[in-house]
Amino acid sequence: MEERLTLTRAITLLSWHFLHGEALTTMEVARMTGRSRSGAYRLLCEMSGAMPLVQDDECRWQLESMLEPR
Repeated sequence: MEERLTLTRAITLLSWHFLHGEALTTMEVARMTGRSRSGAYRLLCEMSGAMPLVQDDECRWQLESMLEPR
């Protein structure tokens, strides 16, 4: 597990990745931020309340506007 990032640094890092069109799994977020899987999931759920972040059918989190049209 990586060093646990502060909440501010974790949100900033993840926002950068999402704004650049990346899609991340909960486990990838856990490794990147030094959190447990459940901690990463809670963080992503909190972030989704402030930005259009969704989990797709492949369990990858990404900005809704980055999803391909169906």
